[in-house]
Amino acid sequence: MGFDMTIKLHFDICSSTGKPYVWRRHTLTKQYIDINTYTIPERFRKWCQARGSHFHAYIASFDTTNDTMDPESFLHFFPSWTTVQSFIDNSIWTEDDHNEFKAALEYLADKPGYMLAWSY
Repeated sequence: MGFDMTIKLHFDICSSTGKPYVWRRHTLTKQYIDINTYTIPERFRKWCQARGSHFHAYIASFDTTNDTMDPESFLHFFPSWTTVQSFIDNSIWTEDDHNEFKAALEYLADKPGYMLAWSY
């Protein structure tokens, strides 16, 4: 069965300036953004919309009521490759995929506003 994982960018628009902004995670302050600086590098774009039952391994420890999370928090719960292997029964998902997915999350975690969302 398919499992969809999507990367989204959540930003608000300031009513007084009309500029887009995101909330800085730890300081809870507005950060105006240049949307052009939020272009995801080509090597990470395959994670923008991904599908596969192996993603269940990555959310197994989350509260089941959540279906979105910022990359920094997602990384906090990021499982080891050994844990992921115990969830999958095929060779479609590899340790290289696992490591590339983690690298993409680390890149996204450096820019506030990115969110991961999954279907269930």
